[in-house]
Amino acid sequence: MKHLLLSVVFCAVHTNPMLAWADGRILSQHLDAKGDGVSIAVIWGAPYAMGRSHGELFAKHIVETIEQLKVITGPSRYSIVRSELAHTIWLPAHIDDEILGMVEGIRAVLPASKVDVLDIKVLNTYGDWSYAFACRSHGSWGSRVASPYSFLGTRRLDFGVPSQLAQIRHHVLMARRSQEGPRWVNLAWAGYVNAVTAVNEYGTLGSLHDYQSTVRVGAYMPRTVAVRYALTNISGDDPASHLAQAKTLLFGTPILTGSFINTYGPGGAAGVFTCAAGAPCYKLRRPQASYLDGEVIITTNSETDGMSVPSGGEFMEAFYKSGSRAKTLLDHYQVMGHSGMHLLTVGYRGHGDMKLRFEGQLSTGTSPPREVEFSDLFLNTGPIQPPLDGGQGVPDGGDTTVDSGTSADMHGASDIAQNADGGTPTADWRATADNRNGVDAGLVDVGLVDVGEVDAGLVDVGLVHTSDAGTSLPLDAQTPRESGTPSGDTSEGSKSLTGSSGCALAPSDGALGPMALVLVGLLLWGWRRRRP
Repeated sequence: MKHLLLSVVFCAVHTNPMLAWADGRILSQHLDAKGDGVSIAVIWGAPYAMGRSHGELFAKHIVETIEQLKVITGPSRYSIVRSELAHTIWLPAHIDDEILGMVEGIRAVLPASKVDVLDIKVLNTYGDWSYAFACRSHGSWGSRVASPYSFLGTRRLDFGVPSQLAQIRHHVLMARRSQEGPRWVNLAWAGYVNAVTAVNEYGTLGSLHDYQSTVRVGAYMPRTVAVRYALTNISGDDPASHLAQAKTLLFGTPILTGSFINTYGPGGAAGVFTCAAGAPCYKLRRPQASYLDGEVIITTNSETDGMSVPSGGEFMEAFYKSGSRAKTLLDHYQVMGHSGMHLLTVGYRGHGDMKLRFEGQLSTGTSPPREVEFSDLFLNTGPIQPPLDGGQGVPDGGDTTVDSGTSADMHGASDIAQNADGGTPTADWRATADNRNGVDAGLVDVGLVDVGEVDAGLVDVGLVHTSDAGTSLPLDAQTPRESGTPSGDTSEGSKSLTGSSGCALAPSDGALGPMALVLVGLLLWGWRRRRP
């Protein structure tokens, strides 16, 4: 049985490519013959669409990593980890949409891939169930920082990994601009939606360290999820209020694996959360005026009350007690050495204005240090539209498959009560059937699409919106578009068609123009040509 993939797009036709709902691109990539190296990328848009872009950009790398993990852990243990992660807490909830989008993006590039949502969750929680961190972090502000920066924060990630896990030496700096929450940048690996070493647009550096790192199975939040949660589920512009919000979040959610969770922010808005396995975080260590003038915070894998250096951090304390009082970004970076899996320093000047310097471990040595401006990572990422209703359980931009040779009744009720101006709700519905037979498209105002005659090609079909009462609502070029949710059955097996808005809906410039009429003609010509 042949299949047609119907992508329910729900958007008015735009000619400006910058109005795309979501996109992503690799800004630079330097990999050697072994696949070691560094990629810098940016994704933006709705969570599902961002995940899809991520999956499409790094499909091969993600699949290879998951296959390596299966071999390293063994089929039995891998299966156990999958089943245990099915019960864990992932917040904010839109992370699940992002992961689903990533799976769809991978399959768009590698149709034979069997990677699913739980595989992505296994990859993202490797630090909870497999290795032990042995990290070092420090942050400073005030008189301890040389101009032009007002805050410096550095995290060195240290851990040993199996040599078979080759993809761990492909380091990905991913800039993320979502319609949900602040912009942020994550230094991790292909396929990571969770924060490993990350900084948000307010200059707060988020990371975690091992501390009493036992694991409890159950409805708990993985600690890399918790770092992202604290770093991005915030409101307002004040880093001090962000720390208070992070405390509320982390003190209210049980954590899967014991750890320290760091949120180092500008102006002394820095803290280290102590979290026990299977329980919420229970302690927040703040900078102390009696220790290095309250202008420094240091984290290792040992506890301290903040009045003295934690064990393993003596070299960082010596750094602050020697030489010039005001440290430069390069000073901050170089004192950490080059023995870690990766290293990142942020130099904060102001909101969204900061420099990042980073490197990653390769099979031999480390990658050359790279410096990037935070704001430059987000150039030309286009506008972010307001969230649209996902509708009937399908993420924004979701796809559905219909058997070739059946009729797909796409009439359905909109979940929008009325337009902003009080008028009748309308939506421009487009279903895309991509099977490549040379039929070059068309726009048709019908509610019933018979795809049986279309064996291939790219066919765009505009559908008439239908009200709850079944009344046809023709598209009105003068009425602002609103999102709707189509549903219906195929004529074979009563297969449900669901979908949701994948981009913002906007008024068109008028009724179907000459180009649209040409496309309609092409579509009808294509259908007639195939008739016996």
